[in-house]
Amino acid sequence: MRTLCVPFGASVSRTSGSSGFSAAPTAMSSQLRQLLQKQPLLLQQQQQQMQKQLQKLQSSLPLFTAGRLMSTSSTDSSSVNSICSMGKSSSNCSRVVSLAGGELILEEHWGSQNVHPVFTLTLNRPSTLNAVSHDVLEQLLSFFKQKQLQRGLTLLRGQGDKAFCAGGDVRALAAGGREFTISFFCKEYQLDFLLAQQKGPTVVSFWDGIVFGGGVGLSVHGGLRVCTEKTLFAMPEVHIGVIPDAGLTQTFAELKPRGLGLFLALTGERLRAADLMDTGLATHYLPSTRLPAAISRLQQGVPLGADPTCWASHVLEEAGKMDPEGPLETPTSSDRLLQPHMLEFLSLMANLKENSGDCSLCRKTLESLQRACPLSLVVAFKAIRDREQATAAAGATATAANAAEIKAASEVIQGDPAAVPQEQQKHQRQREIQKRQRLQLLRDALETELVLMCNMTAVSNSNFVEGVRALLVDKDKKPKWQPSCVSGVSQAAVAALFKWEGQRSLARL
Repeated sequence: MRTLCVPFGASVSRTSGSSGFSAAPTAMSSQLRQLLQKQPLLLQQQQQQMQKQLQKLQSSLPLFTAGRLMSTSSTDSSSVNSICSMGKSSSNCSRVVSLAGGELILEEHWGSQNVHPVFTLTLNRPSTLNAVSHDVLEQLLSFFKQKQLQRGLTLLRGQGDKAFCAGGDVRALAAGGREFTISFFCKEYQLDFLLAQQKGPTVVSFWDGIVFGGGVGLSVHGGLRVCTEKTLFAMPEVHIGVIPDAGLTQTFAELKPRGLGLFLALTGERLRAADLMDTGLATHYLPSTRLPAAISRLQQGVPLGADPTCWASHVLEEAGKMDPEGPLETPTSSDRLLQPHMLEFLSLMANLKENSGDCSLCRKTLESLQRACPLSLVVAFKAIRDREQATAAAGATATAANAAEIKAASEVIQGDPAAVPQEQQKHQRQREIQKRQRLQLLRDALETELVLMCNMTAVSNSNFVEGVRALLVDKDKKPKWQPSCVSGVSQAAVAALFKWEGQRSLARL
């Protein structure tokens, strides 16, 4: 029996092996009552001592998960222990919660009263390279909705040393029914768009290892993205019978130089740290050995009054900036690869064949395209070209709108000495307009992708099911695509995939 003495003549007891408490009231002596009435300071000191002792006792109890004790015999326990032991995080760890059956671990770091809190979310499915399941999506969406008004940081990482996140759980998607796949994509894209709005704690994603597909969409649209020498980035969806999604049709449409995004979408080419930094897909580079110290520093909390994004960026830069190794060969090294005037996919294929004899990159690209799903290639090509046109049109419209809104904002502050300086006000208004424009473009892209992905995964004998079988289940790497070549893809079949005719209306973002 362990007993904690507290003021007012009560005792709180905890019996070994039990999680319950019992209070044993005793009579308060008249002398003590008189003493407390005469000595308010003594009462305050006793209350403070009670609080400290209760906190000490509470910290010795097992972790609670959704109102229940976490089972120490579960696999979650070892994951929690390994996460808390990383760097110095355990000293600042106020609470650890296991979500989605242990597939997602939440750490809450509250620190002192002078800092904003820091939350660490760890994707905990290392056996699947931290592929995101339906349950994990639900928990992530719920978490970020609840934190929209919360300042601070959210650190997003993957368990193990191999992957940040290899994307969505495509095996489950291929085996799931119609309602399951629709629900999965709706929740995934709602989460992606919510994160892009950058409400709530600034998200810092640690791309230490593989970051594919949905793992890219989960992190690329906002916040900070840290790559290491182990980072391997790709959107390989055309090789399993679908297209790059999670907002990447818009991201690739905006990527410079023009043609690079299309190249990455059609080939599934893998990028490493130097390429990610050059293109802006990653915001920071750190050697993987320096990540624990950087994470530990971030988990100490954002000082009150500091901008969380700027503060986190400064901490990451302080951790030691080093130049990653040289870039891979990309389309920028050959102007014959993906020229902007190519409006039809067949003309692109013809160009590659014509130049494959003396251009190794053209030859490599052609070989990659010949392995991919023909229907996916044509659909991805059209989707990204459509986004390029939408982006260009939005840019032209925004140019005139920017001038009008900025002029109006400038007129409002004229003559007001307490107002923000005109130049600063102009820049602020311009940033706001550009952000609204980017969000609208991303929303449109995600809604188009939602239709495409629900249609392309709809039929039980679809190219998606065949691609997952050939590459991930049987692993014979011999998918039987329908149709088997690009020339067999009809315009009618492509157009049909861009239209939603299902009985259930798809969720708006």
